[in-house]
Amino acid sequence: GIVPAAEVSTHYYLTLLFPVTMGHYWFLTAYLFLYILLPFVGIGLRRMTKQQFQVALVLLFVTFCLLKSVLPFRLEEDGKGYDCLWYLCVFCAAAYLRRFGIPFLQKKSRALLLYLIGIFGTFGEAMLLHLFYLKTGSLELILKIPYEYNHIFPFLASLGLFCLFLDSSIQGKIGSVAVRIAPYTLGVYLLHENLGVRYAWQKWLGVEQINGVLPLLLWTVLVVVVVFVLGILVDFVRKAICDGLHKIFLHIRPYRSLTEKIRDVDTMFKREVME
Repeated sequence: GIVPAAEVSTHYYLTLLFPVTMGHYWFLTAYLFLYILLPFVGIGLRRMTKQQFQVALVLLFVTFCLLKSVLPFRLEEDGKGYDCLWYLCVFCAAAYLRRFGIPFLQKKSRALLLYLIGIFGTFGEAMLLHLFYLKTGSLELILKIPYEYNHIFPFLASLGLFCLFLDSSIQGKIGSVAVRIAPYTLGVYLLHENLGVRYAWQKWLGVEQINGVLPLLLWTVLVVVVVFVLGILVDFVRKAICDGLHKIFLHIRPYRSLTEKIRDVDTMFKREVME
């Protein structure tokens, strides 16, 4: 009863059954493809020298980040940062930071400064593009480019934020709570972006009825909290059900053999990491 009958089709059901390969969740599609590539990519990156790594990173980021950030038109092959290719670039950057680090960003204040440069650069470029468009009517196709994940400013912001929290530890009660709910946070994304409720939950929470800047701001914060808590709870229930089914299916020999093979493969790649 949530989705109008006219919108339910074979394609709709296929999208629910095969969310990754049907592109239901762009984030998970890119993430899973990257995860499949990790055995090749991870082993290769660990064997590269620092100079090789730097050259590879320069080539990647000039091609897939810098060019689209400075050119006044859209590139046909630009995935806007929603594809596995950009995830691969970001993964390589994070791997370089883990292995070699960037001395300039080791101080938290500098990492915070880079983050601020990224977010204010994003805002400033977006404002300039809109002003230019309003005066000339040009560059309409690139108005949203500053917000895209593979633009230089969002990348710098993410790099600064990554370095800001790198090697940080959250302890005490806050850390304990964070550790408990962390495994379920992906459920927030999966729930509110589900094809059946993606365009409905805003109406359920009365977002469209709010007028005024302050009420909208306060209601937005409330909605974020509600969606977050519900997503955590739903994924908690999902995991409990799946854990129960897993224990039952372990009594079935083909299923038990499959899980053992998966563990063996996982152990094999972990051993390669240790070596």
